[in-house]
Amino acid sequence: MTKLFLLLLLLPQLSSASVEFEKFSYWRSGKQIQVPIAEVDNVKVNDICANKQNKCIALKKLHQKSSLKKMRQAIPGNAAGSYCDFLSGTQLFMQRNGDGLKSQFCVFSDLTMVDAKDLYLRHYGEGRKK
Repeated sequence: MTKLFLLLLLLPQLSSASVEFEKFSYWRSGKQIQVPIAEVDNVKVNDICANKQNKCIALKKLHQKSSLKKMRQAIPGNAAGSYCDFLSGTQLFMQRNGDGLKSQFCVFSDLTMVDAKDLYLRHYGEGRKK
């Protein structure tokens, strides 16, 4: 019984320790800013979100239901970017270190980030949960 209790206490630490991060970066005021990105719940999020999943606005937005009728008027070209704006996020383009893959992230007021395309597709595309 004591071993089970200790395992339950250590479980959150073990799960966060097993998250693997990739480095992405962006430029601000002539300085390169590094951002660790991990996959949580099949979407890319920053380290702040991965480490505080229960308080992460980005993941809360991912799991909330949104109204496509309201959203339709806000999608002129970049659907993921417009959706980020619709959810009161700020768009940020970053590049993965190593291969230069470019991704668009949606940043929320608590500085948590989620890949904008992953977020959009989770609600309105192939990644949508029914």
